[in-house]
Amino acid sequence: MMMDCPRCGFNQPKDRFCANCGLDVEHYQPKGQPLLKKLLQDSRALFAVLIIIVLSTGYFIYQKRQLNNLDQSETKSPIEYETTYREDETNSGNPVKQQNEKIVVESEKLSAQEELPPSLIEDKSMKTVTTQPSKLEIEFAELSTQNGLEILSRGNPVGVELKGAKFNLSDKLSQFVADQKNKHGLVQIYGLKTDELTREAPVSKTFTASSESGEESGLSLEIFLKEKTAESMTIEIKGQVFLELTGAEPFTSNFVEEFNLKIGDTIALTGILPPIQNIKESLTHSFNGTPLSILSSEDFKNQNSDLFLIIQAQ
Repeated sequence: MMMDCPRCGFNQPKDRFCANCGLDVEHYQPKGQPLLKKLLQDSRALFAVLIIIVLSTGYFIYQKRQLNNLDQSETKSPIEYETTYREDETNSGNPVKQQNEKIVVESEKLSAQEELPPSLIEDKSMKTVTTQPSKLEIEFAELSTQNGLEILSRGNPVGVELKGAKFNLSDKLSQFVADQKNKHGLVQIYGLKTDELTREAPVSKTFTASSESGEESGLSLEIFLKEKTAESMTIEIKGQVFLELTGAEPFTSNFVEEFNLKIGDTIALTGILPPIQNIKESLTHSFNGTPLSILSSEDFKNQNSDLFLIIQAQ
């Protein structure tokens, strides 16, 4: 059964995630009707807006006339001004006098603010909010060898058994990967967002397929929370690849890595699946929709692309 992504319109077999933009289709909620359109359809709300506009315009004209009267009074000679001011004192509701008093009060307020010492002036730019990471966004992607090396060169080197790079919040890998996707055709193979990661509930994903002989091949991935502080968490990643080959012993590869991540930190890892020869042809088509679908990629077979594991702390 085919479906269209509600956000980008990409047509694909029915799945929870969009293979093009990564949207979680099952939990996607379209945006509501624009406020302006709602107002135009509601006659009472439209009438209220018109009343507010009319009143605001009237108030603006009144204030402008008062300021004009004030400007005219300031151009009088000292004798004329004194005579006029004394005559106005007998009128309790004189608007010019009230306007003068208002200007004096506002000036005093501004002067008082300017005299505040720097230590008492609030600097909002200095405020920072630290958030404890609790979830992970995980993505498997195929990237050309050349662009994969470019990604690894941009971050801080990480990894012991795998080759990788780490990016902090100020150098978001997600944006760079998106740029690479538009320019070089990066292919997202599999993606997911975890619930809150706890010691009691690690992430565990297994992708397997069986050959004619009944032997299973596939990839398993486990992510454990080892430690959590107020600003970061330490995770352990364990993985295993096991593939049945033609005319040779099964291929097996294991890896274990440990990383400390703050909110927004992203790691990109490669070397999970090295070039492998003699993979059973029936298996390569059994992994569609999983990270191992890269086995059927001509670029991967010719060693022109690599499988990347991308993890971001959220």
